[in-house]
Amino acid sequence: MTLTFLQLDVPQKPFQSTELPVVIGRSEEVQVRVDCRWASRRHCEIDCINGVLVLRDLGSRYGTIVNGETVQEIVLNSGDEIGVGLHRFIVQWSSDPSNMEYESVKDLDAKAAHTFAR
Repeated sequence: MTLTFLQLDVPQKPFQSTELPVVIGRSEEVQVRVDCRWASRRHCEIDCINGVLVLRDLGSRYGTIVNGETVQEIVLNSGDEIGVGLHRFIVQWSSDPSNMEYESVKDLDAKAAHTFAR
C-alpha cells in the first residue's frame, strides 16, 4: 500500500509512505510535520487494519477534521480531506477500493478495532 498526502494550503511535493502507521503533528519526530500552533505534537495517526485505512485522533486539543466533521476515529477513503490545525490534506492510497465500504471504525470486526486501540 502506498499512502500519499497532498497538502492543499502549501504547494510542495506530496508526501508518500509505504510504511504505516503514519503520525501527523508538529513534532520533529512524526512522519508528516505541520508547522501550526493549532496542531498537537502528535495530532493523529493513520494505520491499516485488515486492509482498511483508519485515522485516529491522538487526543489533540483542537481535534482532527475529516471531510468537514470532527472525528475521533474513522475509516478513510482515498480522496478524503483531513484537517490538522489550519492545514488541509487530501489523502490518497492505492489498494483494492472494494475494501473501503465501511463508514466508521465500528463497522470493523472487534479484533481489528482492538488491535488499533493499542
